[in-house]
Amino acid sequence: MVNDSIRNSVCGRIDTAIREARDASAIDHAGMRGRIREIATGNLFEPLLTGQINIGTGKIIEDSD
Repeated sequence: MVNDSIRNSVCGRIDTAIREARDASAIDHAGMRGRIREIATGNLFEPLLTGQINIGTGKIIEDSD
């Protein structure tokens, strides 16, 4: 089914993000460790977001019109 395909894709992305975040724990440099985690998080969420929402670095912000 299509739903199973989507679910498997999302679960695979989650597993990858968790693995990458855990792997980053072995890095001594805090900035590099954080950047790797930002990239992993971006790779997880970016495909699921609409074009009006972007992922950057640093803090989560809200842009009000």
